Amino acid sequence: MTEFWLISAPGEKTCQQSWDKMMVATTHTTNLSTNNKFNIPDLKVGTLDVLVGLSDELAKLDTFVESVVKKVAQYMADVLEDSRDKVQENLLANGVDLVTYVTRFQWDMAKYPIKQSLKNISEIISKQVSQIDNDLKARASAYNNLKGNLQNLERKNAGSLLTRSLADIVKKEDFVLDSEYLLTMLVVVSKTNYVEWQKTYETLSDMVVPRSTNLLFEDHDSGLFSVTLFRKAIDDFKHKARENKFTVRDFQYNEEEMKADKEEMTRLSTDKKKQFGPLVRWLKVNFSEAFIAWIHIKALRVFVESVLRYGLPVNFQAMLLQPHKKNMKKLREVLSELYKHLDSSAAIIDASMDIPGTEPEPAGVLPLRLLQDRLQPAGLQGLVEAVDAVQTVVSSVNTPRAHTELYPPSCNSFRSISLLSSICFIFLIFILSLSLSLLSLSLSRLQRLNYIPDRFLSYSSVYCKNGEVQSLYKV
Repeated sequence: MTEFWLISAPGEKTCQQSWDKMMVATTHTTNLSTNNKFNIPDLKVGTLDVLVGLSDELAKLDTFVESVVKKVAQYMADVLEDSRDKVQENLLANGVDLVTYVTRFQWDMAKYPIKQSLKNISEIISKQVSQIDNDLKARASAYNNLKGNLQNLERKNAGSLLTRSLADIVKKEDFVLDSEYLLTMLVVVSKTNYVEWQKTYETLSDMVVPRSTNLLFEDHDSGLFSVTLFRKAIDDFKHKARENKFTVRDFQYNEEEMKADKEEMTRLSTDKKKQFGPLVRWLKVNFSEAFIAWIHIKALRVFVESVLRYGLPVNFQAMLLQPHKKNMKKLREVLSELYKHLDSSAAIIDASMDIPGTEPEPAGVLPLRLLQDRLQPAGLQGLVEAVDAVQTVVSSVNTPRAHTELYPPSCNSFRSISLLSSICFIFLIFILSLSLSLLSLSLSRLQRLNYIPDRFLSYSSVYCKNGEVQSLYKV
């Protein structure tokens, strides 16, 4: 399993300096991880309100796109019947394995033009992945119905002689047909009771045709015998056979029904083969499309969160770290020390706590909106599953995960200050308007009572009397 951490650090004088600083801390002396730049183009920033709204919308879209990636990959495994080699061949992104695509990520300008606003790009991705999800449901439903019907027919022809269909075992010459008085019955006898059957079958009823039994088929446990008797002795024969631990199978030889069943199985098998190839190709193409869209969502989230946290002008470096398994704890500590100045409220790492999945994140990484991805490109493990914020996990198809979002108070200072400023500004405007209104009203009343001489007024006030505007004071 290959694990990645996607982090964003504010640029110093240049973004390259941030990159070099991180490289020195993680590789030059301790070799804690293998690192790659995560290239995010210069996207349109937009307004603060748009960025704040997008932050929440992208989190939901991220979860949705992840679920579609999982469903496509899971269904690929189901269709290929868990053949690891075949699954590995088809779970690709843009023609390469998932790890290669992520480590060499380049923004797709054709699909997601950077001249579009962030909102429009997210809507393009949402519509694209929603269409994939809807198409998957329709195709999966049709193929599953076909596969289920075929499996039901195949199941009838499998299993023990006590339950399986006998149509493909018996032949026309095994039965007495078109007789008004005689009937051929089929009896399942355990191999340990073969001798007992031969001794007793003629005595199970007075109307059994002597020496009429034949062994038609046998499996590991039992054999299928035929026996001919008079029709009116059927009930008595069944009762006596049950007492002797022989199982009578209710079966009537009908060539037309047997032929129809075989034709139905052939038709379903042919239809399944016809649909198999196009379905696998569709899954391969759309897994790639969904996965590519998902990584672009990650890039959008890193961009939006970095702008919200670090402000304008846009100056940050996104980096993809591949931790070495034995050094993951040490890497957390190094990143915490490297970026601790970005989050003064970060908790101190408690070395005594070593519970898998609950390790505290590096102090400096928390405000960077750490996106940690585990990618496994091969077989069923090639399915990518994400968890935002502290740990975005990509593991096997059947591995359940929990989604976690971390927003430390110090990381939201930019949003909080902006919101507080807006509220204060609105309140100030309200107070100012109210004060001016009260002042104007007071002056008007005082003048009417002749408390204020005209010479002290530096403006004229008007009022409406009898439908006409009248001048109250003249300068």
